[in-house]
Order: sequence, then structure tokens, then C-alpha cells
Amino acid sequence: MRWQDILHDPVIARSVPILRDVAHGVGSPQVRNAATIGGNVATASPAGDGLPALVALQARVRLIHRDGSREMPVAAFITGAGRTQRRAGELIAGFVIPAKCLGQPQLFTKVGPRKAQAISKLSLATVGVPDDPAGISFAFGAVGPVPMTCPKAHHSLVSGARNDAHLNAVADLAMSEITPIDDMRSTAAYRRRVAGNLLLRHCGVLFSPVARRGDG
Repeated sequence: MRWQDILHDPVIARSVPILRDVAHGVGSPQVRNAATIGGNVATASPAGDGLPALVALQARVRLIHRDGSREMPVAAFITGAGRTQRRAGELIAGFVIPAKCLGQPQLFTKVGPRKAQAISKLSLATVGVPDDPAGISFAFGAVGPVPMTCPKAHHSLVSGARNDAHLNAVADLAMSEITPIDDMRSTAAYRRRVAGNLLLRHCGVLFSPVARRGDG
């Protein structure tokens, strides 16, 4: 599916608005009319904006081959920078998003040198998941070779008062788990600091009473 189609699809806007938010920042209209979400995943760039969003949505990639088809979690499909588990002759046919994530509170933040047509310095995708002990699923982009889900920080969200002290401790854990690098777009120190701040911001929104009621 092309990013331009995702941007204007009413079903996506209602059920998985995080993908619409990702589409807003994908290149120019000319790029969005040619580029697809499948290509974004197949390329497996650490800075690919669609990757953390699909991982946070707990999506599965559907692969087809003349000999049959198979599915696997997007998180398992991406094995490194530019590397996936796609076999010779396989095509990405689509993505399966679990019903529990549809219509839930969703946030996507991309940090770049400008608002549009920019490669991410880092990004964060967060999705409310009712049956997750932590209440949310999240993944960072551009702070490691694959989307980073920070299992220690995620586990820490399960218990605690979710007050400022608790969430700051969670953010510190996430900052210790990501593996950003210095490159021409940013420094590792900047990415690490901003990643912690983004997680604090997303948790503040998704754990608010309005978000928990599904009114936001």
C-alpha cells in the first residue's frame, strides 16, 4: 500500500491512526505516491519510520511465494540494518494487525532536522494494548539496528505508581537499553536524551484518564 493511500484512507485514520501519522512525514507527495509501507519494511533501514509503528502495533508481516505463504511478527522479520528474514522469491503481501490494537490510543513522534522530507534522528511509536500488563507497547526507531522495544523499561511499567519518579526511572532504563550512534544527522548522546523525554511524554498522554477511557 502506498504511503499516499495510507495518508487518506478513512479506515486507517479510524483504526490505526499511527500509520497515518507516519505517512505525514514520509518524503514529499511525489515520494508518497510511489513508496509503499511494504518497501519501507523490506528495506529495513534503522531510520525507516514505518518499522517502529508496526512493531508497536504488534503487526505480523504476510509473505507469499509460489510455494505458499507464511506470517511472522515484524519485530522478528527485521534482523538488522538492511537485513530481514525474507527468502528468495518471497514478496511482502501485507500486514496483519491484532484487533486488540485497533482503535486504541496511538502516538508517533519523529524527530528530524525539519518537519517534512527529513530522515529521522530518532522516532517513537506507542500503542495502548489493553491486555498487556504494562498497558502499552512501544518501539523506538533510529536508535539501534532494529526497532528497539526496551524490554527492561517495558517490564518496569508493569509495577509502580506511574508518578513522575516511576516514569523517570522507566525512561532511564529505556535510555540504557537503546544503542544510538553518532552520525551526520545527530549524536548518540542527543538521541539517548531525547528518547527518554519522548517516552515520558508518550506515557504521560497514554496513561492519562482521557486516554484510558478512549476519549482521546
